[in-house]
Amino acid sequence: QCVNLGLDMETNIPKTREYAEKSLQLDPDSAEAHIALGMLSQVLGGDLRGEITHFKKALAINPGDIHAIVWLGVSLANIGKINEVHSLYNNMRQIDPLTPMSRSAPGIVALYQGKGKEAGEGIYDWFRLEPQNPGSVYFYTLALLYDGRSKEAIEIINKHIHFDWPDTFTKQSLLVKYAAERDIKKVEQLVSGEFEKTLRHDTQ
Repeated sequence: QCVNLGLDMETNIPKTREYAEKSLQLDPDSAEAHIALGMLSQVLGGDLRGEITHFKKALAINPGDIHAIVWLGVSLANIGKINEVHSLYNNMRQIDPLTPMSRSAPGIVALYQGKGKEAGEGIYDWFRLEPQNPGSVYFYTLALLYDGRSKEAIEIINKHIHFDWPDTFTKQSLLVKYAAERDIKKVEQLVSGEFEKTLRHDTQ
């Protein structure tokens, strides 16, 4: 989780790989270990085949695993296979219709397609249910920005984001805010150091 949030990646990336590989040695049918290795491939970038293979193996072991479905969908969306993502996420909503991620899945797909209004409508449920979650704030306000609702996006970020939190989604929310405010200097200051390293790692 720390790796995925961009926290202390130099230490946590090798630990994640070590523990996940040990888990597979103990139990080759560990869906969780395959998901961890898939996410690691996704975060490090450059191993698209590896991440998709691990997520598909996890789903073969446990077809109802929401995490495997979500992250396989992200991998496929990154290479433009939107129809496959639609199918995956429709299945996810049948399996688990109540969790915020399942409810917002169509909005995430619309965001990848550049459909701001549709994305905002789809992701709003996630934000409404988890307004304290920097991830929901980021995706929802990004959709608002694409829909031309920059003032609303800024207000939501000012209200719900703790500016000093170190996770990637908080910083990405701040990127949305500074972009909406057309504050190039703050964008340049933010996209530097450890945050820049994190962005260069992750295929998303």
